[in-house]
Amino acid sequence: MENKEIIENLIQHCRNGAWNEAQDELFAQDAISVELAENGTTKGLESIKKKADWFAENFEVHSIQVSDPLIAGDTFAIRISLDTTNKKDGKRTPMDELCVYEIRNGKIISERFF
Repeated sequence: MENKEIIENLIQHCRNGAWNEAQDELFAQDAISVELAENGTTKGLESIKKKADWFAENFEVHSIQVSDPLIAGDTFAIRISLDTTNKKDGKRTPMDELCVYEIRNGKIISERFF
């Protein structure tokens, strides 16, 4: 899969809230996910999928906005804005992140959230 197609597919999956589908289709088995918050680095596709499952279990997503990509070679960035409610405490919170991805050999090998 070409980089352009990977980027377009990821953006469409994100806009639809289809995180698991994006990971299954587009991520390398040994991909990493880096959170600048207290969560640190998650290594491997199965662990990344568990992190996404945790998010889905703990947050209700009311809306998602995903920017068009900014592309530089095998790296691209998108802005994701979410309107969420924490299912445990009922607190509604906006989330706004810059997400930077790296592609190698037709798969996403890293994602970093700022």
